[in-house]
Amino acid sequence: MRSKHCKYGYQPIQDIILNDGRTLRGFVRSRLTTSNQSHALLAIAGRVAPSPELRAELPAVLGLPLEVLFTKAALDAEYAFRGERRKMPI
Repeated sequence: MRSKHCKYGYQPIQDIILNDGRTLRGFVRSRLTTSNQSHALLAIAGRVAPSPELRAELPAVLGLPLEVLFTKAALDAEYAFRGERRKMPI
């Protein structure tokens, strides 16, 4: 299902993964080695710009160029690393 609430719009990588018979979460868990799976899911959903790590890993895993996997808007956006997540005190 295409979400209308994405900062960078619907990303073509979603169709590629779903047409392969996988879920987005299943793909990220089983095929990617990235340390931040949450970021990978958000980037694939078009909510954040893909990180440099993700931009390097996805073309190697899928055998497709970045321009096929993501829209121009997502690729032109600057990745904003926010650092370590703060843990809530107990």
